[in-house]
Amino acid sequence: SSPRFPDSVFIFGDIVEGLFQPVGTCFAVSPQYLLTVQHNMQSNCRGGYGIAPYASRIAGAVVVPQGFPRPVRVRFFNRAMDYAVLELCDNCFDLVPIPISLEVVEIGMNLRVYHCPVDTFNDEHVEDLKTARPTAHHVACNVGLYGGSSGGPFISRRGGAIGMHVESVSNGRDIDTTAIASMPAVSDAIEIVSETVNSHANGHASFSRALLFRTCPKLIDALQQLGIV
Repeated sequence: SSPRFPDSVFIFGDIVEGLFQPVGTCFAVSPQYLLTVQHNMQSNCRGGYGIAPYASRIAGAVVVPQGFPRPVRVRFFNRAMDYAVLELCDNCFDLVPIPISLEVVEIGMNLRVYHCPVDTFNDEHVEDLKTARPTAHHVACNVGLYGGSSGGPFISRRGGAIGMHVESVSNGRDIDTTAIASMPAVSDAIEIVSETVNSHANGHASFSRALLFRTCPKLIDALQQLGIV
């Protein structure tokens, strides 16, 4: 669980025949709603998902605290922009929201990401990052993350979530923020591993990309209708 947001950042996963199968990360944006990435959904199903604050593996089985996983359903999602809004299916407890921030992201900003790697539950899941040049909808950061980190919030110094982790990228070596910013087209210069990163929890990538919330007007409109932003 997150040391700063222990009641806000959760493991997101499938519930199959009563068993919890961790997939990625999600975080609360209101007492009832959470955000994650759409590719954490294993299908287009709206239900069959759950959240847990932490977990451990015992004899190969995933064990979560008593009372978890709590069931959630997908309120809506956008495959192209890779986000999904989740809703708690019960009112047994209130989530502690992380405020959404629409601040402008610039080169060299210091951010912190909270995430839940699927094979290292008990690690401290916090990384300090520095941003490269933002693109139309994303920003790259100088630290790669592990499988299961997708959906983790990127927090600015002001304490708000400016975006969330959508993919880890690797070119087989460490590169710094300056190198990322100088690339004319990051996607053309390196191998994108967003499709496989969740299944390779121990394959640490060179840097990460976050979807910027301020570039997603449909998401912001939907959150406003729910009284969140």
